[in-house]
Amino acid sequence: MGKLLKAGVAEVAAQRRRSGPPVKVYRVPPHWFIPFESTSAESLEAFVNAQVQPRIEKLVREILQVFRQRRSEQQGFWLSDGNLSLGDVHGAAQDLWEGQEPLLFTLGQVRVSRARATEFKRQLIALTQEFEQAPDEQAAVYRFAVMVVRDQETG
Repeated sequence: MGKLLKAGVAEVAAQRRRSGPPVKVYRVPPHWFIPFESTSAESLEAFVNAQVQPRIEKLVREILQVFRQRRSEQQGFWLSDGNLSLGDVHGAAQDLWEGQEPLLFTLGQVRVSRARATEFKRQLIALTQEFEQAPDEQAAVYRFAVMVVRDQETG
């Protein structure tokens, strides 16, 4: 807690008297910055992984929960031209990913110019913003993770 106070992330909101030392009540704003330097992570990569990996693992668990209900017992991956598709012995689960179920799990690649990749990114951001504009507070929450990066091996 001391590091969060020192970094300005948390503050003492109140102190409650009791016998012995007072009980401190802390408050954090709805949005805050956590400097890598204030963590115990040995590298920036480890710091980022510690935040991202649990979220990705939760998404994968939730996807597999639906996938297992709809596919045969022999499950695995189909690999083709750098694309990885979860499926079963009969093929990739494209019917599930592209069908009416609001579920998507894809690890793929596209070979496009920098300009087209920038447009791809712009459209993904615009689409996300469109759906964030008027959230339905009564509806279910759908999580997603999107990463677009140039493959360093192929240039």
